[in-house]
Amino acid sequence: LPFPAAGTGREDEASAAALGYGAHIQPGDCYLVFDFGGGTLDIAVVLIEAEENAVAGRRCRILAKAGTDIGGISLDQLLFQDLLHQTGRQDTDPLIQTLSGSILAECEDAKIQLTSKTEAAITLLDPDTGQVLEANWSRSRFEELMDGADLIGGIDRLIRQVLNRARDRGYGEDQIK
Repeated sequence: LPFPAAGTGREDEASAAALGYGAHIQPGDCYLVFDFGGGTLDIAVVLIEAEENAVAGRRCRILAKAGTDIGGISLDQLLFQDLLHQTGRQDTDPLIQTLSGSILAECEDAKIQLTSKTEAAITLLDPDTGQVLEANWSRSRFEELMDGADLIGGIDRLIRQVLNRARDRGYGEDQIK
């Protein structure tokens, strides 16, 4: 999907992300910046300007940008759907409807665990019925789920799009950190 038009509130997030690492950035360098939020992914190539070249206090210039509606919630939903598959349940199941908020919160925790661990599991108990829901994931299974939903491919295409736009403006991949 194309990056949102100016005025949507998302156009300066890449600048803010780049400048947020101020101690690690150097004037004259280009950076590939990822802003992976709850509901969106924005990728940009930014050029850090020297102080004397900065316009109105702005210290970086966006050379290329693109975004899509892939975010952390997308990953949580993948785990939620896989939990339904693992347990043989449907999202219309009364137990699932009762626990859906808790399930999503546990799926988010499992996603976070899988960034640093090779496995994650969740167990939920319906206090009214005593029914238990359990699901387990390995990091490789999570990657398979993302690949099956074409999230990895979508992110890769977005990166390529941004790098190609930067190249068209005279900044090749070898110049981007």
